[in-house]
Amino acid sequence: MPYWAVLGDIGRAPRMTYHTLSLASKGYHVDFIGMKGSKPTSAILGHPLVTIHELEIPFSKPIKSKLLYPILAFLKVCFMFMMLTSRMVFGTEAGISHILVQTPPAIPTLPAAACAAVIKRAKLVIDWHNLGYTLMEKGGRPGIMTRLYQGMEKNFSSIGDAHLCVSENMSQWLKENFDIEASVHHDVPFRYEGEVSGSEDQETMLLKHKFLSSLRFACPAAVQGGRVELNLFTKAIAVDPRTGRPLPRPVAQWQQDRPLLVVAPCSYTPDEELVQFLEAAVRLDEHLVSLYGGGKDTEGETETETEGESDPVADTDVAVRKGKSKPAPRAPTPAPSPSVTPNAFQSVVFVFTGRGPLKAPFKAECKHLNKHVLSKRVRIHTAFLKADDYPRLLMCADLGLCLHSSSSQLDLPMKALDMFGAGIPTVAARYNTLYELVCEDKERPTPRGCSVNGITFDNGEELLDAFTQCVGTPDVVETETEDEAEAEAGPTPLSGRALLSSMSTNIHAFYSDEANQWSDRWTANVQPLFETEGAEEVEGEGERERQEEEEEEVIE
Repeated sequence: MPYWAVLGDIGRAPRMTYHTLSLASKGYHVDFIGMKGSKPTSAILGHPLVTIHELEIPFSKPIKSKLLYPILAFLKVCFMFMMLTSRMVFGTEAGISHILVQTPPAIPTLPAAACAAVIKRAKLVIDWHNLGYTLMEKGGRPGIMTRLYQGMEKNFSSIGDAHLCVSENMSQWLKENFDIEASVHHDVPFRYEGEVSGSEDQETMLLKHKFLSSLRFACPAAVQGGRVELNLFTKAIAVDPRTGRPLPRPVAQWQQDRPLLVVAPCSYTPDEELVQFLEAAVRLDEHLVSLYGGGKDTEGETETETEGESDPVADTDVAVRKGKSKPAPRAPTPAPSPSVTPNAFQSVVFVFTGRGPLKAPFKAECKHLNKHVLSKRVRIHTAFLKADDYPRLLMCADLGLCLHSSSSQLDLPMKALDMFGAGIPTVAARYNTLYELVCEDKERPTPRGCSVNGITFDNGEELLDAFTQCVGTPDVVETETEDEAEAEAGPTPLSGRALLSSMSTNIHAFYSDEANQWSDRWTANVQPLFETEGAEEVEGEGERERQEEEEEEVIE
């Protein structure tokens, strides 16, 4: 029976969750161990072959004292080592064949898993997501602790019977620096549920409408032509506007002038480019105000969070009211607002999900910007959703934002994969290994062959440019010389809805291919690590039995 040790939030470790479900789908019994945090997905909770072991997080409050940090950190590591080892050794049945562990965190996970593997006589498989010591460096930990962590990470890694990693660059680095042969298993969306374009069926549109309404970005409102439940993005019509008769079921539609919805999964750690985002958001607001003037007014701002079984609610209520308009604090004299343009968005709503150490100051800054700096053309909200609601929000979005900059420059952002799984393109912080996942030039597809699926940025200026590309520009009635101008300047680059639709189509085409889906790639890359070793053991036992039989014959 394979045994998994996951040291982290058990509901927020997507790669390990996917490993668990894949193992269970092959008939393996899986013990899924991790630190107690958010609730796991329903697929994990309801699976008969998966047993979840939740461990309490010791000393969960941040250690602020630089003097006490080394002592308290050492005590915390020792306590977690004993807790994790005892659960793996004594908390499960005998007969475990494999332990699959993610790193980081390497300490105390790798020592604990190594001890358990020796006692249980199990094979140890290490899945490298990143390098733990680089996270400590970026977090500003003392140099001596970082070097000690790096040494332990290297030494304990050598005891693994097999290794996986998330990128080609990481595999090469592990070979050169740790003398480890690691098989590359790229993260891919576990289950593709995205849409190719805006032409969703009514069932999908209605689900999106209900979910976006539950986020309380707007309150219901009645409009002429039938009862319409209205939010900033969609409307659900229950009465035929032509006849006045009730419809058999509500009809959902996108609002013509709806905002661009950008979802940003965030860990609120030092390797997230939060400052660059805030600067770009302010400049994007100025850009939109210069084009369209002020925006729709919002009111009723509150800050709430959701966890456990409660309904998902964003941190800020936004109610769209007719006839109530307030001047934007930083907006210049409003420009004439053009009629709704089919390709461009006139406003943007950013929704940040997740939690982490820097969330509190980020929320405070967003609240200040929303209240005193931004017009109504750009709004920034935060939310913490149940595990099952997170993909729903992504599927409602037009665009994903990934601010992960990578401490090692060797890993790939799982957040971007979540976006691709929902069928939406990404705007992502650029670093050395990102080209293995994100393509922004059709002449240079990813190593696995995916065409343009996102835009990358290296600084605030490039992030602003990415946002303006995705927002698009107002449609203009061209003169008779339009064809001549285009012939002279070349084809106009895609922007706005056309650009987003094109990238979504590429994502759908790539991940619809079975060879690029999680299940097929997992079967090809990961399952042999278990089956091959099992087969070798069986063959070894058979060979020993044959030798014993031959010896008995000789004695006779």
